[in-house]
Amino acid sequence: MKHDSPCLDCGVTEYTNRRGLCDRCYVVRRRSGLLLPPSTKKTVEFHLLASRRSPDHCWPWTGYVDKQGYGYHGGTGTFTPAHRLAYEYWVGVIPPGMQVDHLCHTQDLSCYAGNDCPHRRCINPSHLEAVPADVNRERAHRPATDECKRGHRLSGPNLYIHRGTRHCRACRDLMDLRSRRARGVKPQVLIGTHCPAGHALDGDNLYVQPGGKKTCRLCRAERRRAWRDRKKGHPSEMAADDPRHGTATGYRDQRCRCEACVQAARKAGTDHRRAARARPLDSTDPRHGTRAGYNYYGCRCDRCVAVGRAGLPGGDRRHGTLTGYTAYRCRCSECVEVQAAYRRRRRADRSTG
Repeated sequence: MKHDSPCLDCGVTEYTNRRGLCDRCYVVRRRSGLLLPPSTKKTVEFHLLASRRSPDHCWPWTGYVDKQGYGYHGGTGTFTPAHRLAYEYWVGVIPPGMQVDHLCHTQDLSCYAGNDCPHRRCINPSHLEAVPADVNRERAHRPATDECKRGHRLSGPNLYIHRGTRHCRACRDLMDLRSRRARGVKPQVLIGTHCPAGHALDGDNLYVQPGGKKTCRLCRAERRRAWRDRKKGHPSEMAADDPRHGTATGYRDQRCRCEACVQAARKAGTDHRRAARARPLDSTDPRHGTRAGYNYYGCRCDRCVAVGRAGLPGGDRRHGTLTGYTAYRCRCSECVEVQAAYRRRRRADRSTG
């Protein structure tokens, strides 16, 4: 049928149908699931009419709902959002390049934009509006709050930022704990002030991994000590008169832990490091002017010396860590104090072990 009004998509004025589309645009929209084919119209109408409530309340979709909380209809061969179907059914054709926004979510400032949002499945036509994509994203934005949805404070050590979004560390630890319990794994997340062994998680005994997980240093040292004891107690596979006794091969390959093999392995490691540092760097080597050239290869050219002895800048986060003292050769009061505390712990572990 020919109409005078142009096609809503391409602007052609010839052979437009009752929906305001030409034949080509009509087929494209129908295959994409944005139009209701006659074969599934009754099923969609059933869900649309069964979801109706009072005009001022939300109309939750009675069909399929995905993990993000949006209603969908899959009878057209492709999954179509329910709020778009409702807009097409009660309001009209969605203009090209427009998205359907939920006004009920925009007006409810207490609702968090997440998978638990109850407005995502709403299909009330008075709560739907076709808007550009940038307007839809701007309306979905929520101002920064001081608490998460479980009431935890979003500040200090409990706050961490991932990909530009603020997250609650206590909620993440709680979800990790539930996941481990569901899988039958012994929980390892430390949420309280003491570890399972009763050690206080504060001061020098608290170690926070890069991912934010809290670890007890005393328990960590105990596990390492137990591992060394198991490794040293491994039975030797070499005979007493084996010629590989007292060599690095006996220590590394045969796992012999006699005193002669241990000393030979230590000497081999020391010789290897000295040989690596004795190798001079070529003038065109890209490692000139790097910490690797100064620390590992022992280069003492002006560029390597300047980088190796520069230390850390004032605002660097590695201040007050063993990495800043050993790898970056920082000798500020914080790094020196951490190194001294580490040596005291090592001496205490050796004396108790």
